[in-house]
Amino acid sequence: VTSHDAFRYYGHAYGVQFLPAQGVSTSSEPSAAGVARLIRQIRAEGVRAVFVERLTDPRLVQRVAQEAGVTPSPVPLYSDALSPPGGPAPDYVSLMRHNTRAMVEAIQGRP
Repeated sequence: VTSHDAFRYYGHAYGVQFLPAQGVSTSSEPSAAGVARLIRQIRAEGVRAVFVERLTDPRLVQRVAQEAGVTPSPVPLYSDALSPPGGPAPDYVSLMRHNTRAMVEAIQGRP
C-alpha cells in the first residue's frame, strides 16, 4: 500500500501489485467507500507492506494501516523527489535501490 499510484511503472516492470490509497493524484481525496474497500482488501490479502511516501501527507496511509491492523513501514518511499545529497536517494539509481530494499524488508517483516 502506498499513498498514491506513483509506482505503477515499478509494478509493471517487477510484478509488484501496489494498492494506492489516493489514486494517481495526491491532491484528490479518496471516498469513504474507497478507503473502506482498501482496508478490507488489506485484511483479505494479508498485506504487510504499507508505506508513506516521502513528500505526501502521512495521515491517510497511517489511518488505513491502523484500521487494517498493519504497522506502516518506518522507512518512507521516494516517488516524486530525490533525497538531499548524502541521503538514501540522492539519484535515481539510489532511489530505486532504497525503495526496493524498503519493500523487500517490509514484506519479509523486518523493520
